[in-house]
Amino acid sequence: FSSIENLTGGTGADTFSLSAGVSGVIDGGAGTDALNVAASFTTPAATMTVNNVETLTNTAGAVLTAGTLLVTNANSINLTGTAVSALGVTGSGTTVNLSTSTDLDLLNINVGSGSVTLDSGGAITDNTAQTLTASSVSLTAGTSIGSATDRVLTAASSLQASAGGNIDINNTGAATLTGVTSTS
Repeated sequence: FSSIENLTGGTGADTFSLSAGVSGVIDGGAGTDALNVAASFTTPAATMTVNNVETLTNTAGAVLTAGTLLVTNANSINLTGTAVSALGVTGSGTTVNLSTSTDLDLLNINVGSGSVTLDSGGAITDNTAQTLTASSVSLTAGTSIGSATDRVLTAASSLQASAGGNIDINNTGAATLTGVTSTS
């Protein structure tokens, strides 16, 4: 197949195995659905939108390159070795594990009682000034997390951060920042 715009699952369990991008929306529909990035590709659209797919993973070595990745109603996102520039995730209880080789801008990330682990080879920024909400948050950046004029906003009960440069976080949750490592 080529030039696929949208993928929609049925009422049962659906598995999407992608080796090329979708320019529209991937919607798993009802049932327990999975999406696996099976081969390296760049999404044809600036934004890759995934709805109602409970598990997102990638095969070892398969790099998903997307300007923006927006995900709703997922139970688990485990994407390593990606080149995602901006991330937005909504869905209570979602577990997010994402590593990217690029700078990562945080969009609306609200997973309620879920957890978020982000590892960026560059900087982690929050250019939209939206709060990353999760029970547990772990941020690792090759360069910096936030900046003095644009702090990363979090609401977390548990918060860890490590960066090769400055760390600028404003947490409104009950957490005390722990595990802080900065080389600057």
